[in-house]
Amino acid sequence: DAVHEKDFAGQVAAGASAPLVAEDTDLGGRPETASPSEKPSESELQEEEEEEVDEDWDEAARIVDEISSQIQEVLAATRTASKKEKAALLARKRDLESSASYLDALAYLEDPEGERKRRQEGDAEAYRVVDEVASQIAEVLAAMRTASKKEKPVLLARKRELENLPAYVEALHYLEDPAEARHRKRQATSSE
Repeated sequence: DAVHEKDFAGQVAAGASAPLVAEDTDLGGRPETASPSEKPSESELQEEEEEEVDEDWDEAARIVDEISSQIQEVLAATRTASKKEKAALLARKRDLESSASYLDALAYLEDPEGERKRRQEGDAEAYRVVDEVASQIAEVLAAMRTASKKEKPVLLARKRELENLPAYVEALHYLEDPAEARHRKRQATSSE
């Protein structure tokens, strides 16, 4: 249910992890479970981190390649297009070049470590805000169960107020589309 999902999301944001499961099996063919005292070595952790970075790099490179290919197709089409068609094609080119996913992927390729750190910080902050406000909303809803008819409108107004907090709404948007949220943040930062 929603409470357990929120609780799980909070644990994930706080860095909790599932128990380690080994790939090996015991003599009976059952998977062996690593004991909590068997922690991965420093080099194993570094290898996992490098693999994750490689996956992120590959995904960013794929996005840039895909959109660059679309841009090239649009440019090729402008060579034989009428003036009216050229205007629409060039607008499409600008849309592709300024798309959130393209700019997000470029930012990652230009500075993978910095971008990864910014993404982790953004994720953590968004989860923190959502968890905090959702907890307050849950408290209001719990109070409504025992509230008098006179108190319920006040509590409903408080619930709406919490749901419309700019930081909460922004955090929800971030979690729905992180690339777009990072793009808006970069735009705001560059215009200041």
